Amino acid sequence: MKRAALLLLLGCLFLSSCMEAPGLSLEIDPSPTAQAVLRPSPTASPSKEAAESPSPAASPSKEAAESPSPAASPSKEAAESPSPAASPSREAEPEAESLPLAGVAIGLDPGHQAHSNKAPEPVAPGSSQTKKSVSSGTQGSWSGTPEYEVVLAVGLKLRQLLEEKGATVYMTRETNDVDISNVQRAQRMNELGVDLVLRLHCDGSEDPEKHGSSMLVPSNDCTQAINAESERAGEILQKAYIEATGLHDRGLKYREDMSGFNHSTVPVVLSEMCYMTNEEEDALINTEDFQQTCAEGLCQGILNYIAQRDEA
Repeated sequence: MKRAALLLLLGCLFLSSCMEAPGLSLEIDPSPTAQAVLRPSPTASPSKEAAESPSPAASPSKEAAESPSPAASPSKEAAESPSPAASPSREAEPEAESLPLAGVAIGLDPGHQAHSNKAPEPVAPGSSQTKKSVSSGTQGSWSGTPEYEVVLAVGLKLRQLLEEKGATVYMTRETNDVDISNVQRAQRMNELGVDLVLRLHCDGSEDPEKHGSSMLVPSNDCTQAINAESERAGEILQKAYIEATGLHDRGLKYREDMSGFNHSTVPVVLSEMCYMTNEEEDALINTEDFQQTCAEGLCQGILNYIAQRDEA
């Protein structure tokens, strides 16, 4: 009996110490011998798998550590490819507009000059027939303005308009005080190889009622190579000129007696812009506005001629 009590007391003391030791549990054998056995507690020591495998939340995987978020570090493609807005494409750049008379050479011959030259020159190459080299032309019956001044004023305005359209323009004269014969004028344009020569003149008559504009074109056998093209150019220029000025249309005049035509090897026409012996037209041609209108009409005619020539 004493022995049993002593064993019970010792067991209680031992049990008390075991309760404070982690990882141990006490199992009491219910047999009469009252044996106590210490065993490891299943929950006191985690498994090896749990010890060696930390929680994904506690320790991020190697893949996550080495692969930064796309938002945090932009890709190489994004870094090397600037936004289209920052660098506009070449297609957005405007293209230069092509000028309608680019590459075209036009010869302008403001007729006459301040002083006539009566020295004879052949009407046509090899011809025995002659006429004086150049005259001073007609003049306004009411204004007294000489023809050579008016035609030069229109010629200079026309040159500016043609150059603005891209043409290369050659003039036989730019002042009134020159001495250039009609044959020399034609030969100069031949040497330059212009696409068209436009000779600028004004008409005169003893009849003050005569009015309007005509276009002269070559018709001599010696100009057979350029007759058809000159006629076509004359028709087109005359139509545009009449539309611009509103003058009476006196049509085309075919001439074989003009040295300025007969010595030409390039297409050539001559505009008789108005009658300076008509009071109304004399007053008109002496105004800046009408001179500009004349130039604009002839410029449009040249534009139309070149466009139709290139389409043919």
